[in-house]
Amino acid sequence: MGIEDLFRSKLLRRSGISVALICEHIGWQPDVIYQIGIGANHGETDVMTKVWEGVKLYGCEPNPRVIKGLKHKDNLYPGVIYETAVSDYVGRATLYCKPRHLDGASILPHVTCDNEWQVEVPVTTIDTLWPEGPEGRETLLWVDCEGSELAVLHGGVQFIESVKVVNVE
Repeated sequence: MGIEDLFRSKLLRRSGISVALICEHIGWQPDVIYQIGIGANHGETDVMTKVWEGVKLYGCEPNPRVIKGLKHKDNLYPGVIYETAVSDYVGRATLYCKPRHLDGASILPHVTCDNEWQVEVPVTTIDTLWPEGPEGRETLLWVDCEGSELAVLHGGVQFIESVKVVNVE
């Protein structure tokens, strides 16, 4: 699948595809992607692994329901999954999950709706998870964690120094 094939795809509205298009436009491609907040539907990463052959993926996802789906053969995540939330501290937190929205989980309570369910999850920082920094030379950090993005970046100051491109949703 080429990048131009995305224009014929419903995936185009996803932020990861926009990142891929921008990277294509500037003539850059990652050799490794660190994804904070995978979500239930990872169509962008499936496309990225086809467009950027050989790219490695490392993803963090705290939602146990989502993790179960990402390990299923029909929805297998094409990278390494870390079963943790990411923030600016190490410990535990409550993961709040929106009703009828499988991807809508956050360690920040949703103020606009009642939370369907809650679960305790481990929390770490980017700098703790990957203390040696990014594995690749051409690194993309992709952060989409439903409102905790700034805390994630604060917990990854050393790591981010070696990152070439950062996408924050």
